[in-house]
Formats: sequence, structure tokens, C-alpha cells
Amino acid sequence: MDLKFRIGICSIGSGVGQAVIDSCHLSAIQFTTVGLGNNPLAFGLYDCDEYAFIPSYYDEIFIAELLQVCLTKKIDLIIPGHDDEACRLAESKEIFEANGIHVLCSLQPLSRLCRDKQKLAAAFNGPKEIFAKSMSSGDFKKNWKKADFQFPVIAKLIDGFASRGVVIIRSSADFHKITEKHFIQELLTPASNDPNRALFESIIDQGENPQLSEVSIQVVFDSSGSLMGKMASSTNLKNGVPIEILPYDGPDFWDEIKGLIAKLSHHGARGPVNLQGRMTDHGLRLFEVNTRFTGISGVRARLGFNEVE
Repeated sequence: MDLKFRIGICSIGSGVGQAVIDSCHLSAIQFTTVGLGNNPLAFGLYDCDEYAFIPSYYDEIFIAELLQVCLTKKIDLIIPGHDDEACRLAESKEIFEANGIHVLCSLQPLSRLCRDKQKLAAAFNGPKEIFAKSMSSGDFKKNWKKADFQFPVIAKLIDGFASRGVVIIRSSADFHKITEKHFIQELLTPASNDPNRALFESIIDQGENPQLSEVSIQVVFDSSGSLMGKMASSTNLKNGVPIEILPYDGPDFWDEIKGLIAKLSHHGARGPVNLQGRMTDHGLRLFEVNTRFTGISGVRARLGFNEVE
């Protein structure tokens, strides 16, 4: 086989890393996959053609060490697998590109914006609020009676990822669960006709985070910011792991986010961008944007949308 492209897949032990590998295996394009991570027991390392160890993306030497590995392994393209990793690679894109190595991630301004969920909503909400309302934890504690969204609400880490640090706040009696690293976001409830609505509300009553009826929208941009493809699915998760994925489509749905996709491009969207939200009684509302592939990228590839390819 003529192995044409050498792809470095970072965070190889993560669900995102494995989804990227699965997508590469399903692709008609010929790849040599190089697994990159720091866990010698990660299954993904040995599911690749080659592998190499690199420091954590929180380590000061991460960029320098990754660059050296890419040069040694003759890697053409790097794919990040974590939000913070994508952010660091976006900041150092020019270093890699000067050495002939492409980085599959959005430009730095958008990657950085997506790590601060409060600023993200402020930047992308227009006349119609498509993002969940939010407030700083301090402001909400002081002014919750006057806020334009009420209990139950959700407390999230400002720079969190997946479901890390998420807390359901049902009343002011739960304020002790909120730290200075949290911000408060409107809880998006599934539409009244959603079959999971009753179960969603019962889980909220128990003070837990119900990851039900989430809409995952994957949009892919080329190197100039033009839209290449898009796919949406309705997803149910358990402890952050998808357990049911159903394709979701319709012209009204895509018309609703056409303007948002254009804004993402203007802010520097390149490669994969994932939007997460719910269909509510007020239409589509979003609570998260991540500039990377996701843990269900491999499933989408099996359904005919190979975004990695």
C-alpha cells in the first residue's frame, strides 16, 4: 500500500483520539497513523501504525518535544484530541507550519474564546439568543432573584471540558457547591414533546446532571474557513459516554444556525468544530462549542460522514 499521508494523533488514550483512529481506518485516503501520548498502556497507541511518547500538553516543553517527534517521524499533519491541547497547538501553529507540518485546528482567537464559555456566549449571541444565558457565579449569588433565568441552573467550570466540575443548583441552599472557578448557566430543558422530558426532570430533582436529548452538531471548515460539511445527531450520554446516537436533520434546523456557522468562520474556524445543545420549547439552544473532533466522530464515519477524512 502506498502510505501517502503521515498523521500524528494526539491524546491517543482519549475517546477523541480513538474516534480519530477509527475514522482513519474507515477512510478511502491512505494514512500512516502515529499515536502520540504519554500513557504507555493506552490502547490507541497500539491501534496505530506507529507511536511515540510526548509530554502532557500542560508541560512547558510540550510544543518543543512534539515538534521534534513530528520531524523525526516525518509527520505531515497533527490532530489534537483535547480542548486545552487544541488551544496550545493553535497558539503555536506558525512554529509547526514553518517546518512543513500542518495543525488541524482553528485559529488561536476562536480556540481561546471556546475555553471561556461566558465570553463565547457573549461573542456569538445575536438578536435571537442561541446560546444559554449565563452569569458569573458571584453575580448570580447576589442577584439570582432578578436574573432572567431561574432555578434549577447549572454551574460549570469556566474552562471545563466534558462534564468535569458540572453541578446542578436547585436553590440558593446549593450555593455552597459553587466555587470561584464556576460560572452559572441556564439549564436547557428538552422540548415538551421530547420523550426524555419526564426522565430529564426526575434526574434534575435528584440533583444530578441528565445528559439526555443533547444535540451534537459537527461542522467542518477548510483551511480558508469555508464550510466543507456538517452533520447533527441527537445523543444520550451516561457519565459523559454516548450510549445512543441518532442522526438529526431538517432544513429548518440548519437554517437556524446558518448565521452562527458564518460567525464561526469569521472568528477563525478551521477543521472540526463541535456545537452542543438541545432542542427546547424555544427552538435550538446551545451550551458548548469545542474546536476539535469528538468521541462520536468514529460513529459519524460509520454513518457515512467521515469528518476526519
